[in-house]
Amino acid sequence: MSQNLAAGGNAPVPTEKLTVKCMHIGPDADLSALLLTQAGKVRTDEDFVFYGQPKSTCGSVAYQDKLKNGEITEHAIVVDLAKLPAAIEKIAITLTIDPETPKTFAAVTAAGLSVHDAAGKQLVEMEPRGDKENAFVIAEIYKRNGAWKVRNFNQGFVNGLAGIATAYGVDVGDSAPAPAPVKAAAPPPPPPAVPKVNLTKPAPTGKVSLSKGKSIKIEKTPEIIATGEWSNTWRKTLDYDLFAHIAYKDGRQEVINFDRLSNKDGSVRHHGDLKTGGSGTIERVTVKMTDEIAAVGFSFYSARENGQGSFSDARARVSIDNGNGSTIVIQVQQMSVDPRRYTLYFGTCINRDGDAVEIVAHEDYSARDSENQALLYKDGTHKMDAGRENRTK
Repeated sequence: MSQNLAAGGNAPVPTEKLTVKCMHIGPDADLSALLLTQAGKVRTDEDFVFYGQPKSTCGSVAYQDKLKNGEITEHAIVVDLAKLPAAIEKIAITLTIDPETPKTFAAVTAAGLSVHDAAGKQLVEMEPRGDKENAFVIAEIYKRNGAWKVRNFNQGFVNGLAGIATAYGVDVGDSAPAPAPVKAAAPPPPPPAVPKVNLTKPAPTGKVSLSKGKSIKIEKTPEIIATGEWSNTWRKTLDYDLFAHIAYKDGRQEVINFDRLSNKDGSVRHHGDLKTGGSGTIERVTVKMTDEIAAVGFSFYSARENGQGSFSDARARVSIDNGNGSTIVIQVQQMSVDPRRYTLYFGTCINRDGDAVEIVAHEDYSARDSENQALLYKDGTHKMDAGRENRTK
């Protein structure tokens, strides 16, 4: 039977392959491990195992890509104690939130960590609890008198993964002291050393589903393609129209749709209206994210004259593809949408970063019977029903 460890509690584990599993509900977080000597420090930066360095050089500790299962994020790290170098006497298991979000563990509604043996049997479990911290050393796997144990360490930090890594001796390049003043005759100080460990998260690849209220960054490429899709129901043929809402950095606002297929410089272009729906019907908009554009949002509209029809019945969705391996899908999750709401605002692409575009999922609906457009502002926020009334077709 699995043992529930309170903070500070410990339990023995076998000297074999272990799997450390963690689950949480809340803001995006990352599991990592640090291989430590008796002094509580890494020997080299290669003893730090995380999303950017998924395996230790000795092969004893390996990071596994996290999985999203509804609201639950699942993480795992595999540890082979038999392969650990003799100098390693501890493994710190950490869960961290990116300080830039700026979320903390107060926003984590549930979290749990468990340790399993080679046969998959759960040995121990623990529940990390935090408040203002954005990083936790949840557990330690450590050697005592030749035997291995696990401890509920439960130590919080407020400076994210970089702070924990630095505390254990990893060079992340964030804590170099300012150079001291030098005399005029002295040679200039050498440039700071290039950090060995890069904590920047890689852009997501493949297809990622983004739920309401969540955000993600993808690489900014020369052209981003937004595709609106829907499927007809057994009851009726539906006709939705994909709208692109543009907010410029000088405060101007513009809407591209079936009525106006391109903005003046052609950086946002609608590829044509589909008059009738069908299975897997699509409309498409391409965006060249120029320096003048602050944000581009995407919505679906269905005219009242087309009759009532729920966006959820049609499995309405928008996918945003950067053409370099990253596709973000925002789809209907509110399955009881009023069929007399004629606009669905999916989400926004925000152009704040020189190398990345931030995508925020919204899934906001117009007021009942409203055919007024949403307004998008240059800070990336939007307001439903604040724009002009749509021209029906």
